[in-house]
Amino acid sequence: MAVTIADKTITLTAQGDSVDESISILSIHWIGATTTGHLLEISQSSALVGSPGVIYSDHAAGANYVSRSYIDAFYPNGIEITDLDSGVVQIVVGRGRSV
Repeated sequence: MAVTIADKTITLTAQGDSVDESISILSIHWIGATTTGHLLEISQSSALVGSPGVIYSDHAAGANYVSRSYIDAFYPNGIEITDLDSGVVQIVVGRGRSV
C-alpha cells in the first residue's frame, strides 16, 4: 500500500489505501488497468453507524484502460479504495484538503 501526495494530487496504489481526513475531490483518474473487467471501487469512510457507501465505481473496458471522472464532491470522513484490481488511482483535490 502506498499513498503519495504531490501538487494537489493524491496517488493511491492498492486496495485498502485511504485518506483519513476530510477531502474535497475534483476528479478521479484510474490509470493502467491491465485486464478487461478489472474493478475500481472507492467508498467514503464513515464515522457514523452503518457501512460506508460507494462513491465511485468503474470497470476496465480493456488492457491499459484509463478513465477520468469529474465529480466535485466533499467527503467529511475521508475515502478508501475498497477494490482495485490493477493500475493506480490519482485523485485531484480541491478546497477541503490542502496538500
